[in-house]
Amino acid sequence: MNSRKLSGEYYMPESISGFVAELANCLPFKRVLDPACGNAGLLASVASRKRDIKVVGIDSNQNILSQAEDTLKNAVSRFQLINADFFSASEDKLGAFDLAVCNPPFGLKFDKEIEGLRLRSAAAAFILKSLRLLQPEGYLIFVVPEGLLFDGAYRKFREHLTEQYSLEAVISLPPGTFMPFTSIKTSLIIARKSKQTDRVFFAEYAEEQALKAIVSNFRKRISNKNLSQGFWIYSDIIGQAGAIWTYSHFRSQKDVEIKKKSSKFPVRFFSELVSFGRNDAEAAETILIQRVGTQPKAILKSELSETSNRQNYIECVLRDEGVLPQYLKLYLNSEQGRSQLSSLPSGSVMPSLRAKDLESVYIEVPDLSSQSQIVATSQKLLEVSTTLQLAAQRFYSHLFEYAELLPMVERFKKADEKDLSFEKLIWPRGKSAIMTQSIGKEFT
Repeated sequence: MNSRKLSGEYYMPESISGFVAELANCLPFKRVLDPACGNAGLLASVASRKRDIKVVGIDSNQNILSQAEDTLKNAVSRFQLINADFFSASEDKLGAFDLAVCNPPFGLKFDKEIEGLRLRSAAAAFILKSLRLLQPEGYLIFVVPEGLLFDGAYRKFREHLTEQYSLEAVISLPPGTFMPFTSIKTSLIIARKSKQTDRVFFAEYAEEQALKAIVSNFRKRISNKNLSQGFWIYSDIIGQAGAIWTYSHFRSQKDVEIKKKSSKFPVRFFSELVSFGRNDAEAAETILIQRVGTQPKAILKSELSETSNRQNYIECVLRDEGVLPQYLKLYLNSEQGRSQLSSLPSGSVMPSLRAKDLESVYIEVPDLSSQSQIVATSQKLLEVSTTLQLAAQRFYSHLFEYAELLPMVERFKKADEKDLSFEKLIWPRGKSAIMTQSIGKEFT
């Protein structure tokens, strides 16, 4: 298994193989190719759901093909295994296929030219070569590293795919799918050897219970209220220069559409409120967002310690006078903001964030008066929290002085029962000022 890891190949979990097989089962095919078949687990899973088909597996590792033969004997009556470098194999001798499935090696150093494109991604090269081997209207289902879907280095590949073929679907796979061998975030892509379709399907395979819904929504070209089970994006958006193809990117846009309909306040994109880039002007209000890590946090520039390196942060200079920098920081660190920021970092060894990633982040922007009250609430909550912590420390140090603390605790308990239900407040997190101010007066 270590040799497979060194060659950039990682065994696909059975749950993902089964998912690919379910997707393939709703497609017409008689002849299936896996150009990097390994032990043929994926081929066997696909073949077990169809009758009267032939599968062809190619792998450059002779030893692994003996395992593949044992695997396929129990799954399909007609199969062929070829010990060869896929890119050296003759297309004429291989013939044409109705379907190609693959978990290609995506950790390799690579340099191939296919269809006029210089490719340094093994996954991209396997995709284009496999598409060439398909019958017209044939399908391809591949696992790909998610960088292929958003990194600028693969922009020409993405543009070529929609110009010469058809991107049909992108389905995000769970984080850690190939752990412990690699933490690279992966997705499934479905492509077809035809003119680009009018819409592209995006979904998130987060749990096996969602399998049938995702497959059904893709097959019927529909969607439901659960966005993770699939929604459709027009292909002219997909085909735009430099377009990002990740589920998280388009999910955030869908979330903005929904939030605009449900929020009591205007919803603005973060990129409309700030400019990205360093600004040393004293008057400039700057938000700093951590570049590295899976849970980026926001701070004000004024809060940065002297020992901290500004290079570790994305600098966002506020350029809208209708937004308080303190409010913007609070929103980015709130549940609404964290859920967005945590979906953006990418990278296998050290997940990181880019300024471009922040363009899809949205902010709910109430009027300045409400923003001021939200900021005041935050400050008062901090004061109350500090007071309670000090009171708790005093209590555990002086248990027998409980009589002095008990009245304060009782007052807080009453306030908690009466005031912490947010139904009557115009914004749950922000408008708890009434409660915090009253408690603050008791404690200070």
